[in-house]
Amino acid sequence: GKICDITVKTETGCQCLVCVENSNGAEVSGCILESATNILCKGTFWCDTNNKNFVMRNTTSICRTTGVGGIWVRERFADVVSDGITIDGCTIIHQGLDEAIGIWGWNGTVLNVVVRNTTIDQQNHEDSTANTNNLLLTCGMDANCKNVLFDNCTINSIYTCQTIIKESPRENASGIIGINDNIVFRNCTINAK
Repeated sequence: GKICDITVKTETGCQCLVCVENSNGAEVSGCILESATNILCKGTFWCDTNNKNFVMRNTTSICRTTGVGGIWVRERFADVVSDGITIDGCTIIHQGLDEAIGIWGWNGTVLNVVVRNTTIDQQNHEDSTANTNNLLLTCGMDANCKNVLFDNCTINSIYTCQTIIKESPRENASGIIGINDNIVFRNCTINAK
């Protein structure tokens, strides 16, 4: 299925604005996904479980929440693989805490993810106490994450960020160190404070 040329906004909070699960060949194109300031929203978009050949194209994600997350590409279930995920020509504006993009296995496996021709723009949050972020991009985390390519992307971090790119498992998780493989940044520009 396709979600094309729509605007999804929340002023009151939610788990996630748009979530795609159990898809093959699904597409989100030409959309605006926007969460309001100072609400709890765990993300603008989740490519959540059992997705194959998914494409997000020419879409703007604006995450202003004080909660966690922005765009998550993940596999929620053990023994399930999400494969062939593409984010192309998108603008990701992130003003909240946690990552702008998280690509992680969680319980299962995520393979062959491409983020191409995309701008990831970390901006000041209206709440000045939130102007420190622990990370901006994550790959790996709790389980298998292999073959991730960031190609021709611009990554802007204008305030203090402990880690711009984190390729490691979550602290205190067991048995997962070394399972992340082939995470590549090619022709990318990173502007950091």
